[in-house]
Amino acid sequence: MGTGFTVRAGQLAAGRGQVTAQERRCEQVATAVVETIAQMAGAAGHPGLASALAGASESGTETFVVTGALYAHVAGSLEQSAASYDRTEQAIIRQLPGAR
Repeated sequence: MGTGFTVRAGQLAAGRGQVTAQERRCEQVATAVVETIAQMAGAAGHPGLASALAGASESGTETFVVTGALYAHVAGSLEQSAASYDRTEQAIIRQLPGAR
């Protein structure tokens, strides 16, 4: 038989903020990386290298857009989970004898 676990809705909700902050940091790094690669492509002076760097810049942008969407999804899921646990806990408390 399992021993169960404790869920703290407040901690889940706080996790949303932490994930959102990490998403912002990732966006900042992504912007710098993509801009640097694009600048390298412009300065390459070799058509093949410039083309490869331009492709890498585009791929980097796509990758970071997907990563940002994943961060946003996780943050939203944490918030929804926190709300769900909170509603469930409140419903249980209302059903306890003398809680009305």
